[in-house]
Amino acid sequence: MEKNTLEIIKPAVFVDMNSYWAMHFCSILETLYDQKTIEHGFQKSYMGDVFPSLRNLTSRAGFAFFNSIKMSVQNFGLQSLLCHYLTSAEGWPVFSNIMVNISNNYNYDFMGLSTQYGVFISGKDFQSGSKFISDNNPELLGYNSMTHAEAAEKVAYADLCFLLRGEERNFAVLGEVEGNHGQQLVSGGYWEKKNGLYYSFGIGVRRRNQDLSQALSGQQKNPPVITGGWVNTSVGNKYVVMIDSDHSVVQDFYNAVGTIQLFMTMGADQRANYDPMLYPILNVIKQNWDGHILDLLQYLRGMLKSNEAATLGVNPLPAKVVPSIMV
Repeated sequence: MEKNTLEIIKPAVFVDMNSYWAMHFCSILETLYDQKTIEHGFQKSYMGDVFPSLRNLTSRAGFAFFNSIKMSVQNFGLQSLLCHYLTSAEGWPVFSNIMVNISNNYNYDFMGLSTQYGVFISGKDFQSGSKFISDNNPELLGYNSMTHAEAAEKVAYADLCFLLRGEERNFAVLGEVEGNHGQQLVSGGYWEKKNGLYYSFGIGVRRRNQDLSQALSGQQKNPPVITGGWVNTSVGNKYVVMIDSDHSVVQDFYNAVGTIQLFMTMGADQRANYDPMLYPILNVIKQNWDGHILDLLQYLRGMLKSNEAATLGVNPLPAKVVPSIMV
């Protein structure tokens, strides 16, 4: 692909809707559990001396607390969502497109020389990101003799890391995620401020609003798409994937965030008219409202389906001895 053109990426369509919705709700709850900088969540000091359940979180955080963190959950939650999405069979075309283009840019077949891969949150603003940095030490793509741990000294909050494992070498590919301000990724100034020498890709949400004249005339918008293209910057070429905000993967994520907001505000016992496709997942959340959050996350993760090559998976959950999930 020429570096001044955009390529439309066509992911596969999810058939197992339970797995699809589990991916969305699991990503939101993982963010509430794992993210350290949002105003409210399981990592806050007020949760230090209580059993880590959703009910206790809502009690300690205060009524309608989710209103103040909704935009943060949409932004940070996209990182968790992308980990699961890019390791799924349906999201494989997006991951493959990114790596094929990066391979062409470096004239090195990273995919062909790797037998396993995983997608990880690597930023220190997530508890699991801090652990990932300490547990893994692969070569950072494009920089001889530099490991991820060394690069982490300069890039403390790299959002995502593609970990590629081969028979002889392991590679780390760092990227940025922008859920609320995706258009910033196509600006060279953005990457310069991020010390972008250590990044290879970006994934963002592209806002799409229907023009008023189109709405009044009844003219339909073009279908939402996912595109990939190169951005030339003073700190190197960056491959940027943009997902339209009304694309199903993003729009359904936003809708799921709204549903969790309702749960957090009105409680798990409230009754609203949900899409019947959501019931299997919502019932699991309701029935485990008083259970340990890690048991719930483990159960939801068990509903997800990774593709055959993504054997390294995503950031592991902290170990628990005996899960006590109830369905």
